[in-house]
Amino acid sequence: MTKLIKYLIGIILLIILALWLIFFWHNPASTTAKTEELIIVPKGASFSQVADSLSRYDLIRSKFTFKLAAKLVGSSSKLKPGSYRIAYGLTNTEIISRLTATEFAIIFEVTFPEGSHIRKVASIAKQKLGIDSVAFVTLCKDTAFIRTLGIPKEAKTVEGYLFPETYRFYVSVSPQELVKKMVAEWKEKVPDSLLRKAKELHFTTHQLMTFASIIEAEANRPDERDTIAGVYWNRLKIGMKLDADPTNQYGLELNRPITGAELRIPGKYNTYQNIGLPPGPINNPGKAAIIAALSPARHDKIYFVARRDGSGGHYFSRTPSEQSVAIRKSNANQAME
Repeated sequence: MTKLIKYLIGIILLIILALWLIFFWHNPASTTAKTEELIIVPKGASFSQVADSLSRYDLIRSKFTFKLAAKLVGSSSKLKPGSYRIAYGLTNTEIISRLTATEFAIIFEVTFPEGSHIRKVASIAKQKLGIDSVAFVTLCKDTAFIRTLGIPKEAKTVEGYLFPETYRFYVSVSPQELVKKMVAEWKEKVPDSLLRKAKELHFTTHQLMTFASIIEAEANRPDERDTIAGVYWNRLKIGMKLDADPTNQYGLELNRPITGAELRIPGKYNTYQNIGLPPGPINNPGKAAIIAALSPARHDKIYFVARRDGSGGHYFSRTPSEQSVAIRKSNANQAME
């Protein structure tokens, strides 16, 4: 064997050793009881910045070999923003695979229930995503920002357009990002076909969402949505006041049952005093309530009262005398509780 061949073999062995060290040498084990660390990869972060974080927690032996490994496998530009739990003792290759595949990311999941108003959405967003609730509410009322969202011009806030859904995020989001995400979901779930149907009922999009929000607030049971929609539709047709407690509660920012005295307080959302729909949605309705608003049940009922028997249902009536009987039944049910 010539010296040249020996030299070449030596070089090859060194290269193999170097590649093994770069890709497959396990990084140090933890020197404490901790088995992993939480590594946050912000949007736009580079592998160099991530290497700094990993090195700070002693998760890698060398920032140089880590970055070199990422470059050699073509992953240096494939970082996925998010939060990751990285265990001690992994190889550079294993760490890189975790930082470039969302399957290893910690998912922030948050559910906003149907009928949540802006203040409730803000409270949930603070609890689940760490978003400043005051900043969120302020943004939802910022008319300059609202105009960039593509929702109806009549909207003075984003109330009604924050679609209630379960959302998943890989990184914590800003108030602006959350609002945009929820409005985008509303646009997807309320397509043009539904908005065209609203026009057939002589509703603008904003009126549709306002009507749907009242139905959402009143219907405790899914099987009553269409019936309640029919009641309010009948009232609108004959020019009768809607007499909807939830609109007054919204106008007065109440999170409790409203009193008779409070129903007499004048306001834009007082449907006991004003004829027609209030100026905007009173919550963020789900799709079922929107569908009910577009397809109200056809009947001749114009009154309803809660049963108060634990069923969440209502008694529906055609006339004031029938309503009086229903109210007595309701009161009797309450007295028996």
